[in-house]
Amino acid sequence: MISTSIIQAYGHGLGKEEVGPKNIGDKLVSMDIEITPEFKKADELQDITLHIQFHDVTNGEDNEQVIPGVAANIEIYRFRDNQLLLNQTFHVMSDVETLEVLFKNTESGDINIKGMKMGSFGYMRAADEDMVIVEGPIFTKAGLYKFKVTPIALDSESLPEDQRVPFEALITLSEVKNWEIDGHTIQTIAYYDSLTNLEYDPDNLVMKAEMPFDWDLVDQISLLHFEYYLPKGFELANRELTGYINGIEQSIFVDRSSEDWGAVVHFMIGQKRLKELAPMMEGDDLKRAVLEIRGGAIIEEQPKEEEKITLPEEWSPAITVETSNKSVQVEVQWSPIEIDVGQDTFFKLTFKDPNTGEVLKDVKYDIMLMDSEGNMIAESHRSAQTKEIQIYRFDEPGSYTLMLKNVNDTGESAMISLKVVPEFPLAALIPLVVGFSVLAAMRLRKNSNTFTNKL
Repeated sequence: MISTSIIQAYGHGLGKEEVGPKNIGDKLVSMDIEITPEFKKADELQDITLHIQFHDVTNGEDNEQVIPGVAANIEIYRFRDNQLLLNQTFHVMSDVETLEVLFKNTESGDINIKGMKMGSFGYMRAADEDMVIVEGPIFTKAGLYKFKVTPIALDSESLPEDQRVPFEALITLSEVKNWEIDGHTIQTIAYYDSLTNLEYDPDNLVMKAEMPFDWDLVDQISLLHFEYYLPKGFELANRELTGYINGIEQSIFVDRSSEDWGAVVHFMIGQKRLKELAPMMEGDDLKRAVLEIRGGAIIEEQPKEEEKITLPEEWSPAITVETSNKSVQVEVQWSPIEIDVGQDTFFKLTFKDPNTGEVLKDVKYDIMLMDSEGNMIAESHRSAQTKEIQIYRFDEPGSYTLMLKNVNDTGESAMISLKVVPEFPLAALIPLVVGFSVLAAMRLRKNSNTFTNKL
């Protein structure tokens, strides 16, 4: 059977982070930090909202409580060169649980803050605004950003100087970019930094994308993730593909399940592998990552038979979540309600306008599963989907997370936590709503044996 809990709409794993816990006075405190949306289009400025919550986990994570009335000093640095972009203090009222700041980014100019300033507690939202607004050149480029958040008040009580403990996090703003090559549109998504170049050699069937990457900093990077989206009809899309990073062969995952794309190629390189690669770098490669795919033999296209799926008659109650910036509502049902490992599990996805309740048609999304340790199960990753029904098979019991990414091209995400257990005496299915919960950064697990891919 399966039990569920809702994790409130967080996405790719590096657009947010959970930090701590740390001792503050007689409390054990953790911090959740997130930016929304997590994606920006190349060469465009994007408004970004920062969300911060502090949790009292003194009595364990199962009994954690959100701490309202927070004031905190926030420092934001660009990771690549450690440039300080913002150093300012913000606060919320005593009954507000989430500190939110809206960044309206500009190419240049001074920093301008719209809000009411109240002494050492800093800025809070103006009466006619939903949150404090920061205008200026903060999140102008994609890439990693370092946040140093120091609480100066919790539950509207000022903290003594010796209890103002800093929380540090690395957050990624990912970038989507389109490239025109030989009459085809190639799309890339970079989760670490903006690409500086993309080249294609049609004679040798080689494509290379280059981005800045400092191999001396791999101790601080949990995952290097990059994606190529190859259109149908493009020569590499229907060939066997091999991956390389800086000329060294690297495993990749190729997803051909999309209705819109011929192939989606994922580089997902975890910290352990990055540390293995770092000593091999020399010369120009010390400060860059060249992500390369090479085409091999043609994959003969098999004639597709008409897909016939008999849908179950009985479904679970609908579990409703909202995407991270609340622009899309997602209803998820599954069947059978009581799940045995080793059998097909159907997931029905319904997308709605959260304001009107109107069902949204042809919504595009990425979908994947993660295991209990936050490891992405690579074989479960399906890109640019529009299907209402997804089928997975769980080969082992345990905790899983069903994640939807870039829902409706918003750059927003949603997820539901699932617990698959062996079938024995029935237990009640109790959905548990968990507010502002953040999942640990995803790490790719190779050779997963807990999941069978079903299309």
